[in-house]
Amino acid sequence: MVEAASLEIGAIILIQTLILLWGGRQIIAIVGQGLSQLDGNIAEAMRQLLEQGLGDFEPPNPILQAIAARLAQPPPTELVEVRPTDKKGRFV
Repeated sequence: MVEAASLEIGAIILIQTLILLWGGRQIIAIVGQGLSQLDGNIAEAMRQLLEQGLGDFEPPNPILQAIAARLAQPPPTELVEVRPTDKKGRFV
């Protein structure tokens, strides 16, 4: 009885393994087809952009240019002078 149950369990595991392998191959095939289609769509879009041109660009914003120029500068290295205070916290 135990040997029969072991054979049944082994057969079930074998069937499940075969089903999983088959399903994995199906998923790989579907994903491969999707990637091929996506690659074709991207290639077509790039071809159209090259043929038709990229169009007009918006002129740069002067405020953003000023901010970018300020951020590109190194930070100031000046030392801050600490002024003495009295016991009440007022500057002397």
